[in-house]
Amino acid sequence: MSDFDDTLKHALTDEREQLDELVAQSQPGLIELLLGGFRGQSIALNLMAVVPGLVFTVLAFLSIFWFFDAQTVRDQIMFATIFMTCIVIVLAMKIWFWMVMNRNATTREIKRLEIQVAELSRKLGG
Repeated sequence: MSDFDDTLKHALTDEREQLDELVAQSQPGLIELLLGGFRGQSIALNLMAVVPGLVFTVLAFLSIFWFFDAQTVRDQIMFATIFMTCIVIVLAMKIWFWMVMNRNATTREIKRLEIQVAELSRKLGG
């Protein structure tokens, strides 16, 4: 390779590393995304989903314990049904909360794009 190729490759590598650092700094982690669901206008709605989710999780674990402690098959079927119902409810709440987090992330990206478009139009004199 020539010196020009080496210089170009080195410059592109440095630029790519800088861009990777910027992207890593601007992307919130999972904890920030989870906490972001409890900020803003829908905090009460999110709490109304998380608190019953915790209650149904505890009930699911208790139903497992009660299942193995049951004396009759009928009781085992009842506790297994309670367990499955609780798990389905908890999963539905987790999916809903994950959609809230995705909505917040999408809104954040749209706002970034709006800022970039505004800066570009200002630079172009529009």
